[in-house]
Amino acid sequence: MSVEPDIINIPSHVPSDLVWDHDISVYSKELDDPYLAAARLHDDAPDVIWATGAYFGQPGWVLTRHADIKSVYMDETHFSAFAVTDFSKMLEVDWKLNPQEIDPAAQHVYRQILQPWFQPKAVGRMDASVRALTKSLIAEIKERDSCEFVEDFARSLPSTIFLNIMGLPLEELDQFLAWEQDWVHGDTLAKQQEAMRAILTYLEDCVADRRARPRDDLLTHVAQAEIDGRPLDYGETMGMCMVLYGGGLDTVLGSLGWQMYRNATNRDTQMLRRRHPAKSGRTDAEQRRRTGQGHNGASVATD
Repeated sequence: MSVEPDIINIPSHVPSDLVWDHDISVYSKELDDPYLAAARLHDDAPDVIWATGAYFGQPGWVLTRHADIKSVYMDETHFSAFAVTDFSKMLEVDWKLNPQEIDPAAQHVYRQILQPWFQPKAVGRMDASVRALTKSLIAEIKERDSCEFVEDFARSLPSTIFLNIMGLPLEELDQFLAWEQDWVHGDTLAKQQEAMRAILTYLEDCVADRRARPRDDLLTHVAQAEIDGRPLDYGETMGMCMVLYGGGLDTVLGSLGWQMYRNATNRDTQMLRRRHPAKSGRTDAEQRRRTGQGHNGASVATD
């Protein structure tokens, strides 16, 4: 919902010609393709604008050019990844999403914890099981004249893989996805907070269980992780678990959905795949790049 300009306190240092009285989330939904909708800013707006709805409804600056966005992410002196999503405030905790809200200089120690599970060799060990799952889903679809791609494929494939990696029960997938939907896409703050607390409580129990009864899964790896000989504290552990939960159950699902949408609505892409099947991998990689699911931002650390 767009924010009324008379409700917004526009800072005195913001030039009036840079004020953009729109919510970027609403603006992105004005066309069938949100990526093309947002790209209109390249034609209709300055390189930098101050939006009344910039990030999850909050006012702030929006950068519309890649070079400027990259420079902000690389500048840890003036900008910080923390306190952007309001996650800590919404959940009423004093810890961060890990490593999402941790600045790059400090991120590497946490990424090193996760890296062994996502290196090419580790991913390669899952090749056979992922291919078998993919073929079984496609076989079910082939029995019908049509399918609802998100529900019949994109929902099941990454979620099943993720739950197997984490060591979470497949039979609870519907509940996991319901919580994720309310956390990320809930239409009220209360619904989002309720879902976040339910996820956190569930993961707290899982971490306690893995510390008492270790298994060969990613949750055990995180629960028992150490940095320089010390175990991760509560906030570091739960912040990492919450990021894994959100990424595993929402990000890939959304990315697959938008990739298929592009394939289904773009005849040139369809013809390219038919004529040059060997190039499909490169086409998929480019579509993943163009349909990223992240909602990243930065806050000013020092002016």
